[in-house]
Amino acid sequence: MWLLRIATFLTLFCRGWLYLRWNCPLREIFWTEKWMTPLVDYFLHMDWAQFSQTSDPYITFLFRAIGIFLMVAGGAALFVSKNTRRLTDILVVATFFTILHAFAAWHGKDYQIGMLIEMALQAFSPLLLLIAIRRGIEANSFDWISKAVIALTFVGHGLYAVGHHPVPANFVTMSMNILGLSEGISKSFLLAAGYLDFIAAALIFLPYASIRKYSFYYMVFWGFVTALARVVNHYNPAEKFNGIDPWLFETLVRTPHWALPLIMGLLIANQQKQNTLES
Repeated sequence: MWLLRIATFLTLFCRGWLYLRWNCPLREIFWTEKWMTPLVDYFLHMDWAQFSQTSDPYITFLFRAIGIFLMVAGGAALFVSKNTRRLTDILVVATFFTILHAFAAWHGKDYQIGMLIEMALQAFSPLLLLIAIRRGIEANSFDWISKAVIALTFVGHGLYAVGHHPVPANFVTMSMNILGLSEGISKSFLLAAGYLDFIAAALIFLPYASIRKYSFYYMVFWGFVTALARVVNHYNPAEKFNGIDPWLFETLVRTPHWALPLIMGLLIANQQKQNTLES
């Protein structure tokens, strides 16, 4: 439970910091004219031209306020229990914002399905914490929802790695810089990693505990490595903060990518140990 709490804390707190210190994809929604024009006309009684000329400072303030709220929600994740209704409500609202963030990122990527599902673990980690608190971390509901969300995240990541969507240039660059690979070999490496993501995502649904456990452990390794690569790739002692802001927070916000698979793997290992003792 504490690993789940810490993972939720880090993804919410760091997402809040990124909103507060940098930028956020929610801006894409606010600047989508066809969506916002009716709302601007109805609530603010102004046309789109007026809104676009005067609204940016207020939108920036709103994003920073959301960032502060998400950082507070991260703290709530460390202390929420069945009896703390207000903290529960904070995490419910935080889940709304993390899902909205995933939608905005999807919109900003021209509705590439890989982007939407890749955000699943970050979006639903507060909800998974609430389910674990209400039902128990060993409950079937937590097990199945966690597996579904983990699988979605790794399939989404794999869709980019295998080239179903255009392979992000930063994926290739990170592989080249960190591993010292050529561009061609880097793309082949990503292709293989993408197919391994698909295989691991499928294996966690098999009825064989050992296969599921080691599939989760592979996800722990790959989820941790891909998150940490952002810091390693951008580390530069010549830059302010060694070049790792915002990349340290971009790494930590992805903590659920390896922490949730680790939790699932440990739960299986614990159950296997209990079965061995009982037999």
